[in-house]
Amino acid sequence: MLKKNLIPIIIFLALILISALYFFSNHNGTLSEKEASFACSDLSEVTDISIKNGNSVFVLNRKNNNWYFNSKYIVKPSLMSLCYRIFSQVEIKSAVSKKASPMIVEKIAKYGTEISLLKENKILKHYFIWADTQHQNIYMMMVDKEVPFIVTLPSFQGNFAALFRNDPKFWRDLTILHYTPAQIATVKVEQTGNENQSFKLDISSRGKTILTDLKFGKAHTFKTEAVEAYLFCFRNIKAENYIEKSDETIKKLKRTLPLFKVSVMDHEGNNISLEIFPKESETSSSKRSESNSDVNFCYVLINEKELAVAKYIETDPITRDLKFFLQ
Repeated sequence: MLKKNLIPIIIFLALILISALYFFSNHNGTLSEKEASFACSDLSEVTDISIKNGNSVFVLNRKNNNWYFNSKYIVKPSLMSLCYRIFSQVEIKSAVSKKASPMIVEKIAKYGTEISLLKENKILKHYFIWADTQHQNIYMMMVDKEVPFIVTLPSFQGNFAALFRNDPKFWRDLTILHYTPAQIATVKVEQTGNENQSFKLDISSRGKTILTDLKFGKAHTFKTEAVEAYLFCFRNIKAENYIEKSDETIKKLKRTLPLFKVSVMDHEGNNISLEIFPKESETSSSKRSESNSDVNFCYVLINEKELAVAKYIETDPITRDLKFFLQ
């Protein structure tokens, strides 16, 4: 009896073994890598990231240690950190069934975001990502393959596919100034109507500092700890937002005098100037008066061409009086 059943058992086991070999050779071999190798092992090679939604295309490009939106605005570091996580840590959760695959492929191609990771002009990764919000699944598919996968990002809850939107306001870093004390070569602060308190700080690359009042050009003895504390304030000055289509507002502001003008130059010769103007309160009347100025927010005109709104608690630390430094 045992001998009779042995042959069918051997044939059955052989079929299982052949099926297993076929499965793993197709899903874990070279073909599988081409279809499902979404994670990039070395992001240091990536110089550009092209992101396309329908007819909308934008590029994140790297210059030195910063990432830029369309070569214009520095990207928020927190968003780039999330991008790095997606590009390097995304994992396949499951394959899509053969029955559902054609429908998913069609939706990914129609509604998905096309992402290209490039090293200069060489494509390193090229795939679609799409979130099915109804079923709470995120799909990825290589552009040249019609094999979709449900993916996941370890330790992340939420729709990470929604990150890739073409919106400069969303991506743009709100930092106006970001200098370490060692980077700063010159700071000049001019006060309208209070010229006696306007000053200039010159700091050599070796740390030698000269404090000069702007009205008389006289050098002053100063408190070292005051200068050190002041220079530290330039590390992280942020805007609340940047104002688009601000030409008319800028023209209007230029017909008035700023409260302060702060000019900074680093040891590499890069300059930035900030002009700080009062901002009318949104609840005030249209008639201009000191009483209807916003007590919390101000305008900051950057290099005479770009306008931001910032809190006074952001700008106050860099608009000190000369007496702040004096012995």
